Amino acid sequence: MSDDIDSPATGDDGLAHPGPATGAEPAGAESGVAEPAGAEPTTVARLLRQRAATGPELWLAVEGRSMWPTIRPPARVQLAAAPRPRVGEVWAFVDAGGAIVVHRCDRRTGAGYVFRGDGLRRADPWVPAERVVGRVVAVVDGRGIRALGDADRVTGLGRLLLARLRSVARRTRNWVRGLMAARERHR
Repeated sequence: MSDDIDSPATGDDGLAHPGPATGAEPAGAESGVAEPAGAEPTTVARLLRQRAATGPELWLAVEGRSMWPTIRPPARVQLAAAPRPRVGEVWAFVDAGGAIVVHRCDRRTGAGYVFRGDGLRRADPWVPAERVVGRVVAVVDGRGIRALGDADRVTGLGRLLLARLRSVARRTRNWVRGLMAARERHR
């Protein structure tokens, strides 16, 4: 996993540029994950949290299109320690299978969170707080390096709202179709 974490080098333009994305294995075309080598998910999350809090800048390579258009693969994200996810922020977490996932916080539920990729219809399964790693504060992709801050959070809140409205519209449409089908059967 150490191959997935690099500190950026400073280029001639004075901006930090990440090194080559080596060692990250994409888990699938839509996943947005880099998979660690078979460690316990809670342990992986704890170690990454410690590294983000105490070490130099923590960069992770990410693949997949689940965060399109916010993060366009291939990309690298910089993680920073933060107290807890706020709705609309982009965070990294370790899923139940041990993969490191970078998605937007959709909501807090009990002692955990629900995340969703910007490019996905459905939210991820519930993630306990122990498997949350850190907030994504910068992204480097084909468009260059940029910070993710309050403006991105507002954009993300809009995307989450739109996803929820689409979900309600889809359920309503299916409900109406069911009523119409039942009505036709009783004629």
